[in-house]
Amino acid sequence: MKCFLKTSKGSCGELGEKRLISKITEIMRSYGVAEASPRGPGDDCAAIPSKAFGKNMLCTSDAVILGVHFSEEDNPRSAGKKLLKRNVSDIAAMGGKPLYALSSAIISKNLSSRWLEEFCEGLCESAKEYGVKFCGGDLARVDGKFFSMHLSLLGACNGRIMTRSGAKEGDVIYVTSRLGGSFETGKHLHFIPRLKEAEFLSNTSGVCACMDISDGVASDLKHLIPHGCRAVLDRVPQTVINGKEVGLRKALCDGEDYELLFAYSGSSDKLEKSYKRKFGCELYKIGRFEKAAKKSDAGKIFIQTNSGVKKFLGSGFEH
Repeated sequence: MKCFLKTSKGSCGELGEKRLISKITEIMRSYGVAEASPRGPGDDCAAIPSKAFGKNMLCTSDAVILGVHFSEEDNPRSAGKKLLKRNVSDIAAMGGKPLYALSSAIISKNLSSRWLEEFCEGLCESAKEYGVKFCGGDLARVDGKFFSMHLSLLGACNGRIMTRSGAKEGDVIYVTSRLGGSFETGKHLHFIPRLKEAEFLSNTSGVCACMDISDGVASDLKHLIPHGCRAVLDRVPQTVINGKEVGLRKALCDGEDYELLFAYSGSSDKLEKSYKRKFGCELYKIGRFEKAAKKSDAGKIFIQTNSGVKKFLGSGFEH
């Protein structure tokens, strides 16, 4: 299905902004993911009782942009699902549960209205799957060929909040799956946010820092490295495509994995056995944090090889 049309027939330019917003709201209500005002769309703001968020309210915001996070060849439903899921992944990484969302789009006037409907249907399918309700949003139109939709997601956390800070020297580093090749395999669109795994980790003593991997370990891991330390990686699990591993650089730099990356202090054997019992799959220990011998090495990533430890010079996925 083409994103953009050469004529105005069947394009978003045929409809006024209010009619487009009404159409999107209609789709949301048909999926049961938009409540009536004041909790849902209809007023200047949505009014959500504070008790809905329990002990802590979690807030995140992320977008998908055509040509960056997905291509014209990708299924619009899959792209819509990705928008919801990449925000859910952020809520999951802190041990929370997603609840309410606001969506705002910037679209070209010649964008196909049917394409937009399918994108929104995918968005709503994911919202229904993860129990998210839409409570508002906005839409603006521009010239040229452009599409982006932004989502602000509100969630709740009644237990321990996992943050990026808290790791210390000696902690081991884990990821929840093999890494790399997300665009080649389609994982960048068809990943599953690690909500259940994050809940398990938030209730596990010794898990001291956590985040999701969107920009690649080469970038994201630097947020977890304790002050004065370096990260030394010795066994990075790589995605296998056509019987061959993607390679270390792709595993660390590709991004769009949406797995959990966390630091742990305690019995690795006990954690790994407990995780496998719960989820039926492996946890991957990829390295450790150690004191940086030189000040210039602090905050950097190193790779353990047979010939010694070498600084990794690659960078993550640039959105």
